[in-house]
Amino acid sequence: MGARSFDCGRSARKAMFTCILAALCIGNVFAQNRFIGFTIANPGKGNVTVTVTAGECYEGAAPSGQRYNIGPSQNTQFVLARVQGHGCNGKNGLFSLTMNPGADGNDVQWLAFDNAGVLWRHNIANPYPGTLTMTSANNFTYALVSAKQLKLGQPTGNWALICSPQCTNVVFKKEVTNSIANSSSMSEEIKTAISVSLTEKIGNDASPVSAELNITASMEATHNKTLSNEVLNGKLDGSEVTQTWTNEQLAEHKIGAIWQWQTSMTAPGGGVVVIKEPIITCTQGPGRRPTWGPMVPMQVDACRGALASASVAPVAVAQQQAAPAAKQASPQVTTTPALTCQQMSDRYNISANVSWGTADAQVQAAWVALRCTTKPASSSPAAVLTCQQMSDQYAVVANRGFGFAPEDARRQWVSMACNTAPSAARVPALCQQMSNQYKIYANQTWGNADTNVQGSWVGMSCTTKPI
Repeated sequence: MGARSFDCGRSARKAMFTCILAALCIGNVFAQNRFIGFTIANPGKGNVTVTVTAGECYEGAAPSGQRYNIGPSQNTQFVLARVQGHGCNGKNGLFSLTMNPGADGNDVQWLAFDNAGVLWRHNIANPYPGTLTMTSANNFTYALVSAKQLKLGQPTGNWALICSPQCTNVVFKKEVTNSIANSSSMSEEIKTAISVSLTEKIGNDASPVSAELNITASMEATHNKTLSNEVLNGKLDGSEVTQTWTNEQLAEHKIGAIWQWQTSMTAPGGGVVVIKEPIITCTQGPGRRPTWGPMVPMQVDACRGALASASVAPVAVAQQQAAPAAKQASPQVTTTPALTCQQMSDRYNISANVSWGTADAQVQAAWVALRCTTKPASSSPAAVLTCQQMSDQYAVVANRGFGFAPEDARRQWVSMACNTAPSAARVPALCQQMSNQYKIYANQTWGNADTNVQGSWVGMSCTTKPI
């Protein structure tokens, strides 16, 4: 074509059209030789993030630093070319792809191409094991590896100490961290693996999954579903949360340590994923770990004065065989010799995580020393209400407060692992009832409301005053 000549000096319109057509033809030949159609295909079952990095003499529709999130059985396409002139004539173009997650411990592939439209894998040590094929003239496809889905171990929750003893201004993060090699904290692979781990063994009954923290399968299921959604939606983004108390409040509430709930999952071959949740609780000191989980009213009440209250419910911890109080309890409790956990529950009406009943300080100390988890043998309520009925009748709000529920209803709520809140139609009447009964004025005073009533009031967003 280059041997042909066109006289563009003719004045005839036909000749001028011929000159323009010839120029376009020459340009098309040039473009076909220079530009390359490039496709990245993901045949796997998980998302892969691919980052393009420009090398020598590279230009294209994907600039250096361009990131593509390619889903399962999907692909992305762009056009690339070798730079013309600028010292690149006679040289090849270069660019790299970085895959997350990688495969077999490798995540980078360099590719080279020439001005004739040919592309090939550039030799580097330990490249990502993708496959490059030419699908047609000047068009190439790079197929990613169908990587194995990362599988994390069973999630385990625990309280982590974040402050002691002066905790007037506590700052903690809600984030996901991990120590798994060749992975970022919140890659799509990590998000998917976390969600699967949290939800693949969901229970729905009252069987215990943590005797130490008194967590049932149903409570864990509710918590893990919520946590999975927060991870997938990017809500645990590393942002900070601040909780403030005055020195007077710390002393009044007997708060000596602040704890944050975190969930951990191990990865095959080493590494741990840790989810730090925006959930805290309080104890009287760092040597007194919380003996309740994040799904019970005590988690909130412990930071609102429950630690200093004589009516604080006894906390159930890991069940151990009862031993004589004189051997395990301190000398102050020798006035209650040889009482077992069940005997103390029956005699003093003590229900784990619900009420101390009529137990005095010495009996309470013996109960704690024996690490009891019992309740009175005759504590079954006469009338069995559903979880929603208890919420609607007594203003019980899950994870906030028992409202004004009587002791038998509280025991029933705990035994059924309830997770309800008052229905919208009942909220106005319940708020007004609490204002009238406990002299609560919105934004002014709590009157004589205890922490459970206060928790339910806040949980229902009440705005009433006595009438």
